[in-house]
Amino acid sequence: MSWFKATAAVSAVILGVTASFTAMLPTSHRTEAAIAVIEKKNIEEAIKTAIQTAKILNTKKLDVSML
Repeated sequence: MSWFKATAAVSAVILGVTASFTAMLPTSHRTEAAIAVIEKKNIEEAIKTAIQTAKILNTKKLDVSML
């Protein structure tokens, strides 16, 4: 049963990270009143967040596997 919980947790985190990156992909719609701004700092922060999430996931996976 614990492997099921670990698999579910891993799947949920992967789905969340994938959805986040998918939502950040540029789209091909026209912007009329807005100015599209892509800042290097925002991209760096998103990458740092993804790396930190992966580290947390790995730690949780190891904790669950030890149970």
